[in-house]
Amino acid sequence: MLEVVFSDSARGSLIVAQHYGAGEYHSGCIGIIGHHADRSPLTEAEVQTELEKAEARERAAWERAVPLGGRPDDVFAFSLALSVGDIRAEDFARRRQETLERLWSIDADGKERAAERLRKAQTELERLKGRLQGGEALRIWYGDQPEDRCGLSWLMAELQPWKIPDCEVLLVKLPEWEQETEDTLVRHSGCGDVEPGKWHRYLSLAQPAPHLLCRQLAAQWRTLQEENAPLRGMLNGRLVSLPENAYDSFLLRELDKMPERFWEARLIGQVLGKYALGIGDGLLHLRVEQLVQAGLLEVETPLEPGDIAYRRTLRKRGSL
Repeated sequence: MLEVVFSDSARGSLIVAQHYGAGEYHSGCIGIIGHHADRSPLTEAEVQTELEKAEARERAAWERAVPLGGRPDDVFAFSLALSVGDIRAEDFARRRQETLERLWSIDADGKERAAERLRKAQTELERLKGRLQGGEALRIWYGDQPEDRCGLSWLMAELQPWKIPDCEVLLVKLPEWEQETEDTLVRHSGCGDVEPGKWHRYLSLAQPAPHLLCRQLAAQWRTLQEENAPLRGMLNGRLVSLPENAYDSFLLRELDKMPERFWEARLIGQVLGKYALGIGDGLLHLRVEQLVQAGLLEVETPLEPGDIAYRRTLRKRGSL
């Protein structure tokens, strides 16, 4: 069974899940970071207690897990930021690289990472096609994140000309939420959040994808390409084209709560953590930069060479 996900973190977790829970549990490396409500550090005894609790949770997860089986090269990941930027079919690879470079401009090595990500995706797509043409079945994991939904439609469009969806295609959509314990509810923002010991829980959700659905998903991607909006996102359960300022209201809402002088990373972290929009830090940084260029924010503290772009201090100016 070939597995497809749309983030590198999901791929890593899924590979571990192939053998997670097989054999006897062996303790790994566990670290504890924490403090009391008054910011005082934990005592050595408290740290040891927390380590023992974490160890017990890891052991229990291992013992409950059902290994998925397979090999690492059965797992394919396509993480191309397809919900952002130009997606026209003409010269698609170049346009993707330009978008990735913009999103990863937060890092000093953003251009190199973008080129490597694109090269890897192209290689993996050809390898996937070859194995599907050899008759292997395909299982695609996705959630309601824009990247997952864009990736699913894009992949069907890529496979359609080769009639590869004539083979067995299974779709596994993560549940929106599940009850973890009596007082703990877990909401899924994407497959990248799934721990190795939990993938087996969702195997029963797999559904065969009818050929008509594969064709409709491919047609959906072609429509999005024709519209070629700055963004794509989920609205009322549907993947739609969006304007470039679609998420600005969330950013401005949190910005209004910031003091006059603030750390940009804190603002971006608040938006990502509070609203679970399924977007990345790179996109939010680009929107903050628009506010800087408009004169509504000013950069107060310059960055150190090689530092991440949003580790800068900003100051509010004018009316937001």
